Amino acid sequence: MVKLIRLFKTPNAYYAFDAVKGKLIEIQKESYEYLKKENGLEGVTRELLEFQEQGFFSGKSPVKRISHPYADVLDVYMKRKVAKITLQVTQQCNFRCTYCIYSEDHNLQQRNHSNRRMDFRVAKRAVDFLWEHSIDSSDVNIGFYGGEPLLNFDLVRQVVEYSKKIFYGKVLTYNITTNGSLLEDNIVDFLKENHVSLMISLDGPKSIHDHNRRFGNGEGTYDVVMSKIQRIRERHPDYWESIQYSMVMDPVNDFAEISGICQNEVIVPQKLFASLIDMDYDNAVAEVSEIYVENFQYSMFLAFLAYWNRYPEEKVSAISIKQVETILGQLYHIDMMGELREADIPAGPCIPGAMRMFVDVDGQIFPCERVSEQSEAMKIGNIGSGFDLDKVRQLLEVGKLTEDNCKDCWCFRMCNQCAKKADGGKGELMSQARLRYCINSMREAYIKLREYILIQEVPVYYKEQIRKTDGEVRL
Repeated sequence: MVKLIRLFKTPNAYYAFDAVKGKLIEIQKESYEYLKKENGLEGVTRELLEFQEQGFFSGKSPVKRISHPYADVLDVYMKRKVAKITLQVTQQCNFRCTYCIYSEDHNLQQRNHSNRRMDFRVAKRAVDFLWEHSIDSSDVNIGFYGGEPLLNFDLVRQVVEYSKKIFYGKVLTYNITTNGSLLEDNIVDFLKENHVSLMISLDGPKSIHDHNRRFGNGEGTYDVVMSKIQRIRERHPDYWESIQYSMVMDPVNDFAEISGICQNEVIVPQKLFASLIDMDYDNAVAEVSEIYVENFQYSMFLAFLAYWNRYPEEKVSAISIKQVETILGQLYHIDMMGELREADIPAGPCIPGAMRMFVDVDGQIFPCERVSEQSEAMKIGNIGSGFDLDKVRQLLEVGKLTEDNCKDCWCFRMCNQCAKKADGGKGELMSQARLRYCINSMREAYIKLREYILIQEVPVYYKEQIRKTDGEVRL
């Protein structure tokens, strides 16, 4: 196979993804068979010669150096364009979830549970820091995170009241992520009155939720959380409809059983946001059962049929429906991928601290709440002295660690590795740590391209089967 090319075959057509051009193109069977060859030039097709005249299938990357376009203006960007801050209002938690990233048994490179809390002095300085660094941001957001943030609700209240005074003239929004067990009436009233976006962690039906999400004494938490949600539904039905749910899926379970939560009338299933267990800092991979894979794939099949109006959407898992919506949202990015440049950067990293800056109880700044608070490599400053731009730049241009590998990788434009993947747990970014995730990035990129082909093909090759009742084909 020609370097920097990936091939696809379906029952209908043959395709080649040219990473240099950033294009997925349909080709003839003869061209496909030729490109599959590892060696030899005999039998090149006229079609391929014509494509080569247009710059396709060169197999040689134009990338000479890894360089982010924002690297030279990073100082200005970090001074003026920060738009979000997430405050770790406490490291306390009344739950002891089996997979928790702060557990004593998991994510051994991360901190553990503690009784430490952020005081208002630190919180006020953090809010002031956001104000000072958001001059060019018309919209700003303040998030509350833990531990369990409602264990320090008084601080949440103080921050909301203070921030409303100083962010006059900007669109100011709030969000909070909670386990849901402490949502008393007075707290919910305050959150509703101040339009705080509420996300509750909920891991499936009672059997699965109670297995993973327990109180400190080992008791399940499902009934308590459900009673709180039901109470909100009764008192504030409009606010209840806006609640979002963060569901961490343990793929050792049956996906069909996990999806059973979508049948619970106490929640709005369309507001479920599902993700898999994060074991990055355990240097491990979550166990995946065959029944999970089988039922997840079948559910996705039904979700695609529902998208094309060939199966009732109400009979499909809301989790799969949302996954299809995500896939559809990615089509634009594939279409707009663009050619590789001489100075370029692999996809993946955001601008550390500008997108979702995280401040811990001591005022230390991290790129987001998903990285290790124990890692010196992930600390990008503090609210007293400001951003460490050298650290920010290192995370932004993390691809430099693996420059030789990245320049010749077909997945360059579709890489999903942020700087977290390069955190080797020794206080510095490490190329070996980053490279071990490459196979997963390539696999996910391949799947995205395959899904892209599916979405593009069906209206063309199966239009009679997906024709709507009004005679229009749904694209």
